[in-house]
Amino acid sequence: MPLDEEDAKALKNDNVPLPAIVKTAMEYCWSNDFLDIFRKYFREHASSFVGYPSKGNMEAAEHTLEHWDIFQNYLKLYENTLGDWLHDQGINQTDFYSDIQKVQRTTADPKVQEFVYCLLASCDYDSFYSVMVREATRLADTRPTVAEAKNDDFQGDEHKGALDKSTAGEK
Repeated sequence: MPLDEEDAKALKNDNVPLPAIVKTAMEYCWSNDFLDIFRKYFREHASSFVGYPSKGNMEAAEHTLEHWDIFQNYLKLYENTLGDWLHDQGINQTDFYSDIQKVQRTTADPKVQEFVYCLLASCDYDSFYSVMVREATRLADTRPTVAEAKNDDFQGDEHKGALDKSTAGEK
């Protein structure tokens, strides 16, 4: 019989032993080896989300099929990356997620709860959208403005995109 929310809260405490695979998964999933794979993916696809509203206003925007395709490809990348790691650890995915559910119901440790939340949110479109819009905003903030780009054309000995004074009268 599944636990209801009240029973699950009553069972949560800090003394419940954390399954070894969950502890190891926390270390791996918070590592740059794991996170950099997704950071790179987000950077590569952020331009498709430039100009879209934050998650709080996401209903105001029309989400494109391109966004959905980017999300579906991200899910495959996520599932394959985690699945390959679990395979390398000799852990069955079903057993892993069973342990995650158990930990979610029984632990009060905020670090473990945050890990479980992030793990589950990784498969959620709204969370993905939020990350992509945040990355798109960073991308837009790092691009030079038109004025900055024009100013860059005239810096240094090379006049990029501008006529050289010595050839201005030549045809």
